[in-house]
Amino acid sequence: MTIKRLLVANRAEIARRVFRTAREMGIFTVAVYSEGDSEAPFVGDADLAVALNGTTAADSYLNAEKILSAAKSVGADAIHPGYGFLSENADFAKAVSDAGIIWVGPPPSAIAAMGDKLAAKRTMVDAAVPTLPSVEVTDATDLSAVSKDIGFPLLVKASAGGGGKGMRVVDAENELEDAIAGAKREALGAFGDDTVFLERYLSTPRHVEIQVLGDRYGKVIHCFERECSIQRRHQKVIEEAPSPVLSQILRNQMGEAAVAAVEAIGYESAGTVEFLLNGEGDDAEFLQHLNSSASKGCNEACYHLGRVYSKGEHGVQQSHEKAIRALTPAAERGHGDSIWACWELPCAIRVNCLSQYLLAIQTSLKVRIGFFGPVWQLRKRIKGKRPEVWFGC
Repeated sequence: MTIKRLLVANRAEIARRVFRTAREMGIFTVAVYSEGDSEAPFVGDADLAVALNGTTAADSYLNAEKILSAAKSVGADAIHPGYGFLSENADFAKAVSDAGIIWVGPPPSAIAAMGDKLAAKRTMVDAAVPTLPSVEVTDATDLSAVSKDIGFPLLVKASAGGGGKGMRVVDAENELEDAIAGAKREALGAFGDDTVFLERYLSTPRHVEIQVLGDRYGKVIHCFERECSIQRRHQKVIEEAPSPVLSQILRNQMGEAAVAAVEAIGYESAGTVEFLLNGEGDDAEFLQHLNSSASKGCNEACYHLGRVYSKGEHGVQQSHEKAIRALTPAAERGHGDSIWACWELPCAIRVNCLSQYLLAIQTSLKVRIGFFGPVWQLRKRIKGKRPEVWFGC
């Protein structure tokens, strides 16, 4: 499998990371962009950029026909979906393959099985993996009866996509209909699918993810865990690897469960299996979602392993052998953190605060600072090399 010209069907930080890795591998890169992103940094990072002529996600990054047309027009022989947008759309993955273009990601069958949260739950139940109680919302759903069965508080959640979109916490029955309507609108706009379901809401859980890698030869490994419990609006603010609360026994159990989950669906490429931990972490419950490219910088910091590279080389056994060699015992793996800075100040104040913030970090940590775009991710590498702070959108 040789890729010469790669189109990235995404934007911002993930597109920039893929472009950087592709450049190191000698691959020609192609960006696609909406009207609002025409001057974004990721567009300039690519060797070639194609305008999608749309102002919304639905008219650009979620428009499969435009993405495929762009790939064909520039002679791209591969498409990397990044995360979000069309990365978990099985129909799009199949359309790419049917067009004779390499799909740099999991096979459509695996996406169909795990990209949809409801389908993922059914798959995990069949595999005897514990899941949270949930019910799909349809026109025929008796909301009063279902909500009483699940219990309050409950969570309205979009079946497609991720990133905290299409989610609402509901504390009482009189709030349920409005929450469902709002979640449906948000999910439709973000993912093109307004399917939602109700799930038992855990008010004080720990959110722990296991990074997995699978190749087309049937080999699956996991790259241990990251702690993602500090969140805002269901989106991660701080990620830490390894998790400070997992015992080695629980870490092994979760790793084995994650591998079993992806093996059950014939998964290829890089992915994330998400778990909820009840109470003090003695009882792991599967959160139902496998993401084809979730946040992973802190895991890479532990293993000095480029996950994007592993995804780009997902059909090559050697890349996974490199990954296996990188997975040393927990005590020897170092430590990695990803911190997402949330900016909600007026623009003029935000720019001034940001410049002072960057200067303070650079001075206090004596680090290198690299810019990925206008929304900022902080990552510090702790073991083995000079600390780095990376900012990316």
